[in-house]
Amino acid sequence: MLSFVALIAFVTQDLSILVKYAGIVGLVCMGWAAILSGVLLRGGEIRANYATESNEDREKRFRWANNFFIIGLPNIIAAVVVYILVLARLAEIAAY
Repeated sequence: MLSFVALIAFVTQDLSILVKYAGIVGLVCMGWAAILSGVLLRGGEIRANYATESNEDREKRFRWANNFFIIGLPNIIAAVVVYILVLARLAEIAAY
């Protein structure tokens, strides 16, 4: 996904496309990873899930959370790096 968006952004010479879509994909994937891993739950909810969930289901849920995290992290990094580079370039242009 990231390479496809990067290709479109470089062909159209509009890096804001890369920042926008890579950022959105990254944030959505990170949100799903947080939901699936249970980091947004309170202690009682975590204990209830632990008591009613089988080890196999828990491992499957954590595997999905890990996959979403692995997909989201490079997208967020790419969006931040390109955003910083674009800002640096704009500051360079404004200095002239």
